[in-house]
Amino acid sequence: MSRTADVTVGTAAPREVTFKNTWSWDDYWTLGVPVDLEEGPNKVTFGNASAWAPNIDRIELGRVIG
Repeated sequence: MSRTADVTVGTAAPREVTFKNTWSWDDYWTLGVPVDLEEGPNKVTFGNASAWAPNIDRIELGRVIG
């Protein structure tokens, strides 16, 4: 089952994203979510107040140019 999570960066409004599963209960496709980061420390929060959110093992950051 695909799961959704709210992604919040700092004090910005949460953004709901859907993580699609790979037909396994604990494995999801990689999902790119563009966010704006400020210089210095940033707090990124994942959550879902109304249902299960996916278990997130790793976050990769990459710069988007263009």
